[in-house]
Amino acid sequence: VYWNTTILFARVLRGLALHSLFSTMKVAVGAIAGFAMLHVDDYPPSMSDRVAEPVASEYDGLDWNGYFFNVWFTDMMALKKKHGLKYTFYVVMNYGDAETGPDCDLNSPAITAGKCVLAERFRQIPGLDRDIELGFHGYNHEPMIDRSWPDLAMLERKLKLARDYWQEIVPGPQPVSFVPANNWYHRDHIRILSQVFPEISSICGLFSMGDFEYGEYREFGPEPWASSMMCLPRETYGYFLTTELSLRMLSQISAMGIWTHFLHADDVYDMPAATGQTEYLRNPDARMWQASNAEGLRGLFPEFDEWITQVRNRFPWLDFVTTSQAEKRLRVHLNNNIEVFTSDGSIEIHCLAESLFYVRTCEGISIHPEKKGQVIDRRPVEKGNLNIVKCAAGRNLFKLKGAGAPVGKTVPAH
Repeated sequence: VYWNTTILFARVLRGLALHSLFSTMKVAVGAIAGFAMLHVDDYPPSMSDRVAEPVASEYDGLDWNGYFFNVWFTDMMALKKKHGLKYTFYVVMNYGDAETGPDCDLNSPAITAGKCVLAERFRQIPGLDRDIELGFHGYNHEPMIDRSWPDLAMLERKLKLARDYWQEIVPGPQPVSFVPANNWYHRDHIRILSQVFPEISSICGLFSMGDFEYGEYREFGPEPWASSMMCLPRETYGYFLTTELSLRMLSQISAMGIWTHFLHADDVYDMPAATGQTEYLRNPDARMWQASNAEGLRGLFPEFDEWITQVRNRFPWLDFVTTSQAEKRLRVHLNNNIEVFTSDGSIEIHCLAESLFYVRTCEGISIHPEKKGQVIDRRPVEKGNLNIVKCAAGRNLFKLKGAGAPVGKTVPAH
């Protein structure tokens, strides 16, 4: 394979590059993590009786609260049940208090009312089940960077307020994961977060996008500025699958056997104004929620249902998990001690913990479990097959059958 390009450094293409190399080999093996995360940022949202399009037309004047806590929630719970999903909702404590300077009045009405407003936001939710985890999205929605939080002492005080709010109002234990507002954070700010919320052990920013100095463009692994936290960055977003998002998703799954996705309940409202500008909008085509719009474009919900259906059909081995479950899976994956050996018509895979693997075989070669391992999925690819293999801890043996199966000397495992 010859890549006539100089952009192989781009993280977004990592999976494509890996499988291009696999295609040159008779048998190729790669360890994968095998999980997917689905995040909902800003839920429960701020409350309002605002009536806005396109929801108002589709649901006969339904307001903001009615959509978020009835229509959206009911449909997303049905989607979760249909596809066997798990969600993590990321909660902002106090949308009403945007003050971040050193002279903030800690007795302001925005602060004194914040706890009651948060309680009402949770009261509006019809019901949370065990497949929904709650994570931290900030005290307010100001990103934890120098420009937004110039005074670190005030940041610490308001994060302590957030901790108190969580303790009194939010159902469940203190949060163990954090999604930064705007996906931004700075070094000193994240260290303060870690001090106030020592339970937070994972941070979920962006994977192949953004600026490293703003906490974006993160690898899966320890956070460089706070090593006690594990980075679980997100790669795709929204409700409808564009060509770009398809590339991002497929490459991420191809590289690591991981898919990380996020969306917002209010995406439907983020559509072009009278100016017609569509850049950076989450609903640039002015789609409805369930119904098709005047241009015949399907609503956001059926688009997302179709997207998840495609993922379930193409990658049935992807396990949808909460963020805390994903963190545990990632730590096991990164700390796993794996050795692979080929011998006379066989593959041995030794691993410390139960693991999934890509095993790509070229045309004419098939793989068959001999000891412990299982082939849980097999898909035709160009000039071969891509097998998903599940291995138990210890030694797993697979026989290779067919013309062209590799022959070599068995190497003892250590």
